[in-house]
Amino acid sequence: MARLQEVAARGWAINYGESSIDEVGVASPAYDHRGDIVAAVLIPAPRFRVSPETLQGLGESCKAAARKVTARLGGTVPVTS
Repeated sequence: MARLQEVAARGWAINYGESSIDEVGVASPAYDHRGDIVAAVLIPAPRFRVSPETLQGLGESCKAAARKVTARLGGTVPVTS
């Protein structure tokens, strides 16, 4: 549960070789006008090309892209505590 709260607060999730040892990725949700998640932006990559440190920048870029999708959908990002 703590991990979900951390992801919600940060605005993006990390998969660093968890589902496949050779793959990494970051993802961020996009919201509609009701505040419901209706899509996600995902940046996948081969693990050998991305260091754990690089994921921070990718995550922030992913979140920014998801925010643009949210805006185009007329949505707003819910406030998390």
